[in-house]
Amino acid sequence: MEVKSVPEPENPLAKAIRRLSGQTTTIVFPEGTDPRIQQAALRIYHVLPTLEIILLGPRDIMPSTMEVHDRMKIIDPSDHPAVEQLAALY
Repeated sequence: MEVKSVPEPENPLAKAIRRLSGQTTTIVFPEGTDPRIQQAALRIYHVLPTLEIILLGPRDIMPSTMEVHDRMKIIDPSDHPAVEQLAALY
C-alpha cells in the first residue's frame, strides 16, 4: 500500500508574502498594537521592499522601533485630523 504525503498547509503570513511579492501597494494593519502583528509587519517590511506598511493604534503604546523604518508608519486614529468626520459616518 502506497502512502501519499499530504502537503502542509501554508501559514497565512507566508501566503500573504507570496501573493504580494512584486507588487507596490500599502498594507494597513488595524491591530497595530498586537505584538504578533508588529512581528508580521517587520517580516513583510524586510521581505517585500516595495510595500508600505501602516500600523493603526495609539502611538504611545507602540514600540518606538516600529516607526524608524522608511516604509512603515504608525497612525493613531484618535489623533487623525478627520477623526470627527469619520466618527460621524459611523
